[in-house]
Amino acid sequence: MAVLINGDGYSPVTAQQDADFFAGIFGQDLSVLDVGSNMAASIISATCVRIADGEAIVQGRRIHNDVGTYDDFDIPVGSQGTTKHYIIGYELYRDTDTKEKCRTFVQEVASATATISQSVIRDGATSAKISMYRVLKEGVNIESVTPMFNVRTALANNYPIGAIYMSVDSTDTT
Repeated sequence: MAVLINGDGYSPVTAQQDADFFAGIFGQDLSVLDVGSNMAASIISATCVRIADGEAIVQGRRIHNDVGTYDDFDIPVGSQGTTKHYIIGYELYRDTDTKEKCRTFVQEVASATATISQSVIRDGATSAKISMYRVLKEGVNIESVTPMFNVRTALANNYPIGAIYMSVDSTDTT
């Protein structure tokens, strides 16, 4: 039976209803929105990467860092002559009360191109790791932090009012 979300007499919007709405707009893949610091990463020390404020949407779920806030990711201490690869990001999960929450994760991977398989919460998974950045550690130092996403700019920035866009190319322009 259909219901009017936020209609008079209807209980508050559930996490799944909210997620379905955003997934319908942005799709299931990771979208970092062009707000705040765009969840930019910076190397803080030989063992710390920081993700700044911003907004990400994945599987319709919103990952939000308030303006001026950040998350620190502790990368394991390295040793001279070794190369290690890590993926850092956020894990969406359901707690014991089945409320949806978010926490950070750092996971070592086998190579610079390795990925972490992503479960889908809507399909019944109790958690899903969302890969944000690849971290390369050479010896004791973090050498690079590479985003695994593109920042999604507002449609109005790409096509201002009055602009006409037409294409026969099947490429997604969002």
